[in-house]
Amino acid sequence: MRQRQRYFVFNKPADYRRGWGDNLDCLGGRIRAADPGRPAVFWSRLLDSREKETVWHRLTMDSVSLGESSVRVALYCAESRTLPFRGAERDLDSLLRDPALTDEDRRQLSRPWLAKTALDPRDILLHELTGRYLWFRVELLPQGGQSPEVGDLKLRFPKDTWLKYLPEVYQLDPAGRSFTERFLGIFQSLYNDLDEDIRSVARRFDPDVVGGAYLEWLAGWLDVEDGYLWPEEKLRVLVRRGMELYRIRGSRRYVVEMVKLYTGREPWVVEHSQVEPFLTDTGRAALLRELYGESPYMVTMILDGSALESSDAYKALLRIIDNAKPAWVEVNLVVLTPYLFLDQYSYLGINSTLDRYRPLDLDGSSALPFTRLGGESERGIS
Repeated sequence: MRQRQRYFVFNKPADYRRGWGDNLDCLGGRIRAADPGRPAVFWSRLLDSREKETVWHRLTMDSVSLGESSVRVALYCAESRTLPFRGAERDLDSLLRDPALTDEDRRQLSRPWLAKTALDPRDILLHELTGRYLWFRVELLPQGGQSPEVGDLKLRFPKDTWLKYLPEVYQLDPAGRSFTERFLGIFQSLYNDLDEDIRSVARRFDPDVVGGAYLEWLAGWLDVEDGYLWPEEKLRVLVRRGMELYRIRGSRRYVVEMVKLYTGREPWVVEHSQVEPFLTDTGRAALLRELYGESPYMVTMILDGSALESSDAYKALLRIIDNAKPAWVEVNLVVLTPYLFLDQYSYLGINSTLDRYRPLDLDGSSALPFTRLGGESERGIS
């Protein structure tokens, strides 16, 4: 009877917190050097296969390396979880996570059980690792102020090889068997990965699960243009509401909802139909045309200045609005500043206030506030 393969996965912060690290920064399911000026090290917890003499199968990981040796992995294997340490029998798992030990202490402690080392591995067979317990060390070596990254580590066990499907003659010679196993392992790994992708394909369509390029790809199915402009969590909400928003696409409400999703703030919208009745006033017509335009297809969208953190966010929002609006509509995006300027976008109670009168001290270090106005009556003068 075929033994079902099992695995250990490291793909979330809790997995890394159960081990020990030095100069380590964990972002989602990936680790990197917190200080890119020096190496980072991660030691896993003790992984128990629950079977003696377990032959381990395969290690896969998603890594972003900066060269041939920027990511170094060492794997250790043992049959017992206790060992003598400083004159007493100690539990190996507690020693690996002991904050009093340094990286060098752990290396010296684990040296007798070192079974395999690899540089920048992404997919390696572990058929030479035999033992119930396994643990590993990952070293990240930054270069040029940048750190390599490692994530989605997956350790499969026990050993599973297609050699068992071949005639027995291929299993007699140990030397030939080793080569044949490794040769078949190439195609077996491709087949298993493809089979796993097919089995888990439903997760590719869940906006609460997918991320990165897959999330942008899913957004493209809903005709969301320039998905790379959106922060991942906001894009996730956008995809989740995709069908709802698609029904109102091309409307004022759609543009407002897109701005609200990106900035977290609802904008004020001024359309030409709202301004047109006041254009008959010759005293205000020129100013209104300057502020809100004179084209019937001009829409002014006013946004609180605190909604955008940088000029890049402003440019991204302009692109999002351009993709969301009807082709014949021109949108003038106005970001308010918290000052009062005459004949500009100053709105009482929104980005400007009338405050109480305060005397001005001409001491060389004071300035007249932009946002405050005072009158004679406020000083008690009748």
